Amino acid sequence: MIDGNGLSESMRKNDKTLLQRIVKELIQTHRKGEYWDFRQEWHEQLSELLKDIICFANTVHDKDCYLIFGVDEQGNVTGMKKHRRKLVEIVDALSKLPMAGDCQPEITIDTVTIEEKEADVLTIFDTEETPFFLKEDRFGMLAGHIYTRCGDGNTPDLSNARFSEIERLWKKRFGLLKTPLDTLYDRLAMPAEWERKNNTYYDMLKPEYQLKLVRDEDPAFPEFYTYAIVGAQAVYMNLYLRCHKTALEKFQVVSLDNGRYLMPVPEWGYVCDGPFQIAQKYEYKFFIEGSGAYRVLQFFLAREDEEGWAVYHRLMEVVLLYRSEKERQRFEDYISSHQELLEERYAKEQRFEDVLAANKFDTQICRNRLRIGLCLNEMLKEFRAAQPEDEN
Repeated sequence: MIDGNGLSESMRKNDKTLLQRIVKELIQTHRKGEYWDFRQEWHEQLSELLKDIICFANTVHDKDCYLIFGVDEQGNVTGMKKHRRKLVEIVDALSKLPMAGDCQPEITIDTVTIEEKEADVLTIFDTEETPFFLKEDRFGMLAGHIYTRCGDGNTPDLSNARFSEIERLWKKRFGLLKTPLDTLYDRLAMPAEWERKNNTYYDMLKPEYQLKLVRDEDPAFPEFYTYAIVGAQAVYMNLYLRCHKTALEKFQVVSLDNGRYLMPVPEWGYVCDGPFQIAQKYEYKFFIEGSGAYRVLQFFLAREDEEGWAVYHRLMEVVLLYRSEKERQRFEDYISSHQELLEERYAKEQRFEDVLAANKFDTQICRNRLRIGLCLNEMLKEFRAAQPEDEN
């Protein structure tokens, strides 16, 4: 399921489109789960709402959690008819709880439209500051007791979480449940806490985590999408994701504009049968949201100025960005079965006529792939718009 991982914290909080997709997908399950719950109306008792928030905050997984109002327990969208609570009211109540450590869960409220009805979504953001518990009895919750979400239910009011659950919540606080690579990816979501020195980025709070750029010993010819940037010089490098100088993962990255702009090299995609069906006729490039390459891309983007973002948007006119691997497979199947639509659009495309590569043959290949990228991006937008609501 889509859970928003891989995006920076600020992007996760503000991307309403992503939230709507998450809610739609959760509704399709027609059940409650460990990181989401449905309610037709908001809690009448504030105490019940606060306990729900604490239970969701005290979860071992690393997903944001969602209380979705205006949806019944079976996942039917009903809308809301009773009083709807406001964020300021809930945040104020949380701030007055006598929490151990004087920290509280971070939340936000958004309203999305599903099946022409409004649903309120209270998001409880994932945190490593677990476990949350009270210093004094309050709202039916006992001091020192840890309440958590187990499966699709909460710890009962007068009970305590199991010892094994409490142990794992403390391990989450100290980062003992994740692999070094998972931790590194999480740290990339906080780009302001990284510093660059020469060809190495290092985490200022956890300097054992580093990104090391090494010039590629076998220089590659510029790939077609780099020609979308007029006058750009492409240099390829290897990016090593390291912990204590041990390489955990490697990406090839391309440097444009004398090293000012960096991005991971997108993956190759192939659509439509070629002659005699022995190969795919058209090649293109893509990223998938939430993938390792995409998370590295987001890290570099967060450090860019307006010019860097302009370069990114120009490149993404000819590079596809899929929401998931499932969407990639469905779209490629769609294109392969509607090859005539792609070729009709491609035949009319005249952009990038000024692109010049190393020779006449390479120039034609680059122009063709740039135009295919343009056409596929346009068709991907139309493909999404034409999908049934529950498929988006």
